[in-house]
Amino acid sequence: MSDPHRFRAWLAALPPSRLVDWIEQASVAYRPLAIAMEAEQKRSPTGTVELTATREAIRELTEPPAHATWRQASEIGNAAALICLLLEHAIADGGDGAVVELIEFALQRTEHLAMAVHDSEDWSGTLFEQLSGIHLKACRQACPDRVQLARRWHRLLGQSELGAFARFPRGYEEILGENGLAEWNRLTG
Repeated sequence: MSDPHRFRAWLAALPPSRLVDWIEQASVAYRPLAIAMEAEQKRSPTGTVELTATREAIRELTEPPAHATWRQASEIGNAAALICLLLEHAIADGGDGAVVELIEFALQRTEHLAMAVHDSEDWSGTLFEQLSGIHLKACRQACPDRVQLARRWHRLLGQSELGAFARFPRGYEEILGENGLAEWNRLTG
């Protein structure tokens, strides 16, 4: 797709029945899209933020293949990138602290996938960056417990092998406040 804005405008101008046809065929042809769309469908029929299906979709989209060549790395990264859309929608639907923790789960799973797949295209770096931005946005919206956030990220940092959690607490100072920063400094001091 050479011009994503033009493509999006074309999609918006399609009659709904034709758009449904295209989406249905795309989800059949591209299994990761079907996984993400099914999670979205299960999550929002009542207007509530029910995250079990989203968590399962993240798990499925980040499951490393039994064998992958370097040529498949970009395709694997594109499939995992659907996670960002699912999480953005969960935030938009009024997600709370559970969404914050779900994003942390997505970061862990993405790191697990990146370790299992040769990442010559650096899709994981881009995806970590996007997920980190989504996490910060979710924290601003949900206002999670500051001390618990610092403790979780300290634990996640200790488990991380690729540094997906290494930038914390930069950018989180306002969210953590004095209590969260004091706990972070105590844990890392």
